[in-house]
Amino acid sequence: MNLKAVTADEYWRELSARTRIEPPALLMITAAAMAEPGQGGGGRVSLRGTESLRRFVTERCPWLGRLTWNIAVPPEPIEIELPEAVLLDPRALAESYFRLFRRSFTRRAEIRDELARVAVDWLVRDDPQDDPCSGVWVAGESRAFLLAVRLLLEGRSVRLATPSVMLAQLFLALRAFSFNAEARVLEPGEGALARLDGPVFSVPEPNTEEEAPRLGKYSLDELNYAEAAAECPGRLAVLVSGGMLYRTLGDDVAVKRRLLESGRVRFSIAFPIGAGAASGVETFGLLLCGERGDERPGVTLIDFVKPEGGRTGRGGWPADAAEALDGLLAGRETALLDHAAVPVPRLLERQCALTVGEYLQAPGDDGIDALLKERGSRPLSAFCEVIRCHSLGARASSGAGAVFEAMPNDLTLAGDLRQPAKRIDIEPGDTNAERRLKKQILQPGDLLITQRGRIGQVGIVREIPEGECWAAGQLFLVLRLRAGGPVGSPEYLMKYLLSDAVQKRLKRFTSNTSVPQLRAGQLESFPLPLPDPESGTAAAERSVERIRALAAEVEDLQERLRQEMQSLTV
Repeated sequence: MNLKAVTADEYWRELSARTRIEPPALLMITAAAMAEPGQGGGGRVSLRGTESLRRFVTERCPWLGRLTWNIAVPPEPIEIELPEAVLLDPRALAESYFRLFRRSFTRRAEIRDELARVAVDWLVRDDPQDDPCSGVWVAGESRAFLLAVRLLLEGRSVRLATPSVMLAQLFLALRAFSFNAEARVLEPGEGALARLDGPVFSVPEPNTEEEAPRLGKYSLDELNYAEAAAECPGRLAVLVSGGMLYRTLGDDVAVKRRLLESGRVRFSIAFPIGAGAASGVETFGLLLCGERGDERPGVTLIDFVKPEGGRTGRGGWPADAAEALDGLLAGRETALLDHAAVPVPRLLERQCALTVGEYLQAPGDDGIDALLKERGSRPLSAFCEVIRCHSLGARASSGAGAVFEAMPNDLTLAGDLRQPAKRIDIEPGDTNAERRLKKQILQPGDLLITQRGRIGQVGIVREIPEGECWAAGQLFLVLRLRAGGPVGSPEYLMKYLLSDAVQKRLKRFTSNTSVPQLRAGQLESFPLPLPDPESGTAAAERSVERIRALAAEVEDLQERLRQEMQSLTV
């Protein structure tokens, strides 16, 4: 077969169409042809089957001989002669390949180039070597492979550490395209990354469970890479999912605690929605860690300033995000980023929640702090029990005995919970749903606060008709007053939580994940002022009643407006 195409894109498309072999084999065959010694004429390929391909490639690219071969091709004869035009610019040929076939290596969101550059630039900052990226390892699988390739295409020298033999082979094959590429196959085990010399950028796959994790003991890939990276002696850039920074339960806490106790974590960065190049909802966190032996007493938490309304929407990556972040890491202030330096012991006390909003001061905070100081305070958990809610199921019902599942739309303008619109049946024998229902059944006097989406919406359960069962839905946290607690008035808590300054503080606490979330643990430790020693809770109760009266007037006006607009009178 004599390919007549002359451009790089035409070459790859014609080779793929004529041979019908997978993209990895296309790259290996072309790499071997590019490595043909001698002058004049294009590289020539003549082979049949996988074993013939292995011999051909290892003869032309002997540095690939140390890896176990696992790239197969059909047994049909393959005869190719590379056009001389594509041989003149091997780097352009490689760039074309990854532009056309990158989806063959990952179907999940890749990290944005800007994010990767910030991490790599920090890793090599103050590096005395002439090559600004000579010692950086990128560790992982498909995401790491494509990131390392993009760095090569930018002219950097980078090394790939991966448990995938095929990806290691393909990365090494890029030497034939005039790249300074190096790769190492990671063996399973928690110390797999410990032997990597120089700085390491760990880039795990999406947070999906596997039956047999390839690296470490956890079922989640990101936890294995984060824990394995902790053994590396050099600087680290540890990529995790956005939610891992905020979670305060389970294995996430164990891994974060290990990293924090090492004293090596310098920065914890929560990226906004849009940090994934191929998805508007992908979010990431990044832990930047110093070399072993260079421990520090505190961590700088960094988050992107949330826009008015608290949500960024899909694709919310600011245009100048990378420049602002790189400047802050170098010590320059920016209005685009919130940041706070927090001692490690304080982070450990907070269950390793790396949420910058808990440590920021904003307009209105002085008033809150003055009230707490004047009256004295207790954490919200001293006033009430915080009940976490889960989905009760989607089995709709309209019959007797149905459970009414409360949702945020069931709250009136004043926050009173009316009869929920959603009715469900609990499947007989579904012990999980029955257990959740028992925990989430509402009682008069319960407060509801939204923990996902529209953060901080507050409601109150006034009354429940006799014979009906109302339960809180998964978007709520239930606040149930404790017997013998500091107050017996749910209106007192409701008024405080509804105040503008407190609402803004709660929104700052939320995660920078695709769906903003307020953690129960954050709310439990949220300080509330004790009632005024003289007036008690009366002022708050009167304020809530005024809110109810005003809301009733507004709802009446809205109904009158609706009727007038629907009228046909002209």
